[in-house]
Amino acid sequence: MAIIKGIDSKDYRIYFKGEKEDIDKIIKGIENAKFLSKKGRGGIKVFFLNQRKMACRQYLHGGILRGITRDRFISAKKAINEMEILTYLRASNISAVEPLCVIEKKISLFKKLYLITFFEDDTENLLEYFTGIDRKKRLRMAKKVAELFWSLEMAHIYHPDLHLDNILVKHSINEKDKLPPLILLDFDGARRKIISKKDMENMFWRLNRYTEKMEKKDYIKIDIKEKILFLKTYERLSGRNIIDNMRKKYKLRQFFSRTGWIIESFFYKN
Repeated sequence: MAIIKGIDSKDYRIYFKGEKEDIDKIIKGIENAKFLSKKGRGGIKVFFLNQRKMACRQYLHGGILRGITRDRFISAKKAINEMEILTYLRASNISAVEPLCVIEKKISLFKKLYLITFFEDDTENLLEYFTGIDRKKRLRMAKKVAELFWSLEMAHIYHPDLHLDNILVKHSINEKDKLPPLILLDFDGARRKIISKKDMENMFWRLNRYTEKMEKKDYIKIDIKEKILFLKTYERLSGRNIIDNMRKKYKLRQFFSRTGWIIESFFYKN
């Protein structure tokens, strides 16, 4: 995969995954883009590039560190890694948003980072989707999401922050009773590696932490049968016994999750 480095324009440096696009148009696009709230950690901006709809996501630090450094980074390595992983996923026939480039804006000794991808119309995130479907479809989708996690394991992609907000549901007028396809996005922090049982447990715990947080906010209600079906589907595909081990750790994990929410509430109002 060809990454073109060192292309500078004013206060920016652009990293492309393939052929170079019109840099000035891209920079003008993100500077004048329309902001869409409640999309990702820092939201996304949308603009058009040569009649193509683009999404621009700015990188923010996660956890407690976000309250200190927020959007300042030392290098563009984090964003370039995500662009490479998204490109790899698509080449592996795993549906993910298509990246165009990474933009690095120089701010004194630090950098602000942006990932530009092609915008996916007619979508909603999985959290939104779950709130509008019946129980039968929820159970079917739980199995489909487990299969998605399995496909990532087979592709050797470890994603420590994969949850319902960064999985898109692609709608179409021909859906009827079929489940719509899923599209992955936001692979900030993901990496390629041989996936262990512990890695998958960590991914499942992160997903569970997110769903319980959304339940606490009354956004969604995921019952235990849906969670068990999800895990049983993964066990069937992988041949790993994972439910018993997670059941033993559940209360301790729940305690740490709630403690984390309390700590985060001192820094962020969400």
